[in-house]
Amino acid sequence: MIRRVMMLLLIMLMLMLANVAWAGELRQVSEAPVGKYYFDGTYSIGSSDKEMILGILFVPTVKGDRNTDHTVFMYLINLDEGTCICTERKDYNSNKQLYKEHHYERLISVPIEKVDSIVNALKIINEQSIEKLDNNRFSLSNALTGVQYINDWLKSFRDLTKLASDRVSPEEKQQIGNLGVEMQALGFYNWPKTVEGTLRKQEYEICKLEYELAIERNATGKVSKEEVAEKEKRYQETKSDIQNFLAKFHVAD
Repeated sequence: MIRRVMMLLLIMLMLMLANVAWAGELRQVSEAPVGKYYFDGTYSIGSSDKEMILGILFVPTVKGDRNTDHTVFMYLINLDEGTCICTERKDYNSNKQLYKEHHYERLISVPIEKVDSIVNALKIINEQSIEKLDNNRFSLSNALTGVQYINDWLKSFRDLTKLASDRVSPEEKQQIGNLGVEMQALGFYNWPKTVEGTLRKQEYEICKLEYELAIERNATGKVSKEEVAEKEKRYQETKSDIQNFLAKFHVAD
């Protein structure tokens, strides 16, 4: 009898300890540390289109843990219910290296409106929807300008590699990567050209389809001849553009 009572007391004690540990873990998620919270720009669709996973960057005002420079919390958003769950946290040191990671097993569902950083993140994501894309930033001309910038940066990297070649050991070169002659002479030329060619080809195909669609819509009176002529002009321009590009294009090998 005494043995049974002792066993029951032991079980109750273990349950109490488990609840204390659980409560500590729950508080760690639900009670937000003091600091600044930002949407870190990362999000993805969850296991269904009603779920979203996004990251929130936390920078502490007071460094409780001297090793922690910042933390990234991952949240699972239920768009139907309007709730969010913190699923994991990753602590990074001053060198931006991950040194501690924790996955939460006992999850707390919290209304989205109670987490300001998530409300702001969802607003940003909504503003970045396809219908609201910045047509100037994501235009062909801006993208081609970006490709030219990348070419200039790669050229600078090649020049720097030559200057620092005698100062870097073979082991360091291997660790850094992309310092070999093959990559810098071939890869640095071929891949930007591939991206540029893809951009020009896609623009040509889009304009071709728009021109063909305009012809069909004109036949049913949905667009004017002037609109067809405008689409044809743009189609001819992009056709000439891709032909000029291909005439100069070659694969370095």
